[in-house]
Amino acid sequence: MATTSPLFADASLEDLLARARQRFSIVFKPVRIGEHTLEITHIENMTDYLDRLANQSRQGETIELPLWAKIWPASTILALSMTQIPATASKRILEIGAGLGIPGLVAAARGFTTVITDTNEDALLFTRINVLKNGLEKNATVQHLDILTQDTDQPFDAILGSEVFYLKDSAPQIVRFLRNSLVPGGMALFARDAARQNTRFLTQAAPFFEIGIKQVGYKQGEEEHPFKATLYRLTPKNEVNAQ
Repeated sequence: MATTSPLFADASLEDLLARARQRFSIVFKPVRIGEHTLEITHIENMTDYLDRLANQSRQGETIELPLWAKIWPASTILALSMTQIPATASKRILEIGAGLGIPGLVAAARGFTTVITDTNEDALLFTRINVLKNGLEKNATVQHLDILTQDTDQPFDAILGSEVFYLKDSAPQIVRFLRNSLVPGGMALFARDAARQNTRFLTQAAPFFEIGIKQVGYKQGEEEHPFKATLYRLTPKNEVNAQ
């Protein structure tokens, strides 16, 4: 099954903000990634929002925590890694499980043709707002994509993902998706909290991909200790030297 068409393609920034504000109190905050400063949509007073969700849960309603609304440190490290790759508009980049889409936005800001995807409707709405707010609509589109059940219409030169291994027993489906969705000589670049292990995924991927693993530290603001992430670079076997 292929990806759907771009979402919110005909909606203005004002229309999307009005839609988002029907459910959320939102603000824009600057996020600096290398030489790029992006204006990113945030849920204002996240603690109050979570309290409201907790009240709904106590009333018997099914709730979903907005994990997509957090800028995870691994996502920041993945975005920083995109600033080190020579940019060209002819290269097509796919971000999966994007949340707010920081790595994909950085890729688009650097000139890559970028598709930013998630399965959560609110995440997709916020990401499209981020695209328009930062004037990246020429290079970036937003689409729904479930990598466990769908493939892409066309293969990509690079696939990005941060903290995408959280679903139990998803490794075989992720490997299948990568095999079907990368061009020959392409690469997948994943980032994850270094405290977490990915042995199941690595075991599943090893027959089909050359895997490079690197530990990266990232210190933000006045934090005493840097966050450490593991970067995984996967290149299809027999295509390692094709880039």
